[in-house]
Amino acid sequence: LARMDKGTVEAVFRPFDLSQAVLQVALPFESTVFEAGKTMELDVPERITVKGDQDMIQQLVVILLSNAVKYSDETTEIFVSLTQASRPVLTVTNVCQNFDASKKQMLFERFYRSDESHSSSGYGLGLPIAASIANIHGADISVDQNGDKVIFTVTF
Repeated sequence: LARMDKGTVEAVFRPFDLSQAVLQVALPFESTVFEAGKTMELDVPERITVKGDQDMIQQLVVILLSNAVKYSDETTEIFVSLTQASRPVLTVTNVCQNFDASKKQMLFERFYRSDESHSSSGYGLGLPIAASIANIHGADISVDQNGDKVIFTVTF
């Protein structure tokens, strides 16, 4: 993360199939979701492309999926969607009754933990790394709440 902040991480920008990149991460992740007692639904149409570093973008997807599994309510469904309007938009949605929307921007700060019960399972660096990856790619990353649903959105 420090190397990303300093600009010393070299991203290899080239056009790639974002649809395939998301599926390459999400499909193997289904077993992790299942083992956590949750389900996952994918809505990823074919042939949505972006220019960027595919490995970094896949790391961003892993971070969002890991957080969805870790911080969602039991037996919830995790929904992964990729759409193409003027720009590609990736969303990862899950149910979380304990989400505090007033602290949503803090989620992208280093070492911040919204749920201290998970403090032994990481260092609070995942979402800041995801934000750095988005920033390197000129993408916007945000989190919103709609009822009991938490929605992470990356707009490329």
